[in-house]
Amino acid sequence: EVLVSSANRWALVHELRGGAEPALDALLQKLAPVDLVIVEGFKRATYPKVEVYREAGLIGVVAIPFYPPDWHLHRAEEIYLRIVQDLALELQSFETPQPGDFVLYRFGRTWSHGAIVLEWPLIVHAVLQHGVILSDGERDGMLVGRKRRCFRLQDPPATASGTDSGEQRTCGRPRPGVFFGCE
Repeated sequence: EVLVSSANRWALVHELRGGAEPALDALLQKLAPVDLVIVEGFKRATYPKVEVYREAGLIGVVAIPFYPPDWHLHRAEEIYLRIVQDLALELQSFETPQPGDFVLYRFGRTWSHGAIVLEWPLIVHAVLQHGVILSDGERDGMLVGRKRRCFRLQDPPATASGTDSGEQRTCGRPRPGVFFGCE
């Protein structure tokens, strides 16, 4: 096991050492009581997909076409980028990614690796061999030197309803910063 700690957070990484990957339900039991759990991976598990942004009223249902895990190595079609561009606005080079924004990294021929910003440069993303991991979006292993593009969800349509009284609601965008540029 590896324990990582700082003044703001700590994490314990448990190595399986050849053992079977635990089921999602077993892993969720290890968490302290929380209001929200963000899960990436476990594609065959029966939990709601893309629910974080959808349930908050920020996006509607997103149709994600099937593509094989190694698709980015053999094709130049920008499937993933196209989906992101339909839902989000690309940040300008002077804007700092804010919590909830996301970053796309170029792997192979396409923009095919995504991460959610927790507090830039801290991101959460999934890596096939390692599962969901926390990383420094600028300095960690597989991300070093990769081209990246940063995005923020577009404001929802003005007709998005989300209150019991039927009145309209809108969800504002996080404030952009001015000291970091995404390339």
